Amino acid sequence: LGAITRPALSGNEIGLSFYLEGILKKVAPAWMVMSPQETATRINAQGLTEEYVRMRLRFEDSRILDRNILKKIGEAIGVRYVFLPSLADFSQRMTVRWTFPLINTRVMETRSSNMRMSLYLWNVETGELLWECIAEAAMEREAISQDPIYMEDIARATLGSIVSDFLNRKRASKYTPLSKFLDDLIKEAIPEEKPKEDELGELPAK
Repeated sequence: LGAITRPALSGNEIGLSFYLEGILKKVAPAWMVMSPQETATRINAQGLTEEYVRMRLRFEDSRILDRNILKKIGEAIGVRYVFLPSLADFSQRMTVRWTFPLINTRVMETRSSNMRMSLYLWNVETGELLWECIAEAAMEREAISQDPIYMEDIARATLGSIVSDFLNRKRASKYTPLSKFLDDLIKEAIPEEKPKEDELGELPAK
């Protein structure tokens, strides 16, 4: 489902579900993952837009997805499980590290970004919250150019962290990736042995 966030961060959550889709397809190619675009199209085609919006608004207050609406959404989409990303915090900062004081020229600065995100997995048939996780990522770069740390980079790092936790049955982590963050996380995410179902329950049947 489309990512949600608090009003102060509204707009920053756009794109998170698409990044999650790409990561899931890479680390779990056997899963049948439906794109956020197709999900939205099917919800709208079934005339469930108002109920979908109402379910999301209620979630902001209760942290619970309404079971009856969720079941309708699941039937409209044609899936048994849905992921719901939630952006909790996002910030960027620049700190000047090296200047020429006499001519007031900035030569080098440190640019950093921090992101905290949650991911929920729901069974649409029963309304059961099967799994949730929160992860935080921080990225830092020394730069002499004007290029920032792009949100997409840190979003993929954070979501990669969460997917790693999901495949390894963890629920909370903090990562500080420095280089090749996503590839390293994906390598760590794939377990050597198939986990037992009773540790968490059934994995998404995609």
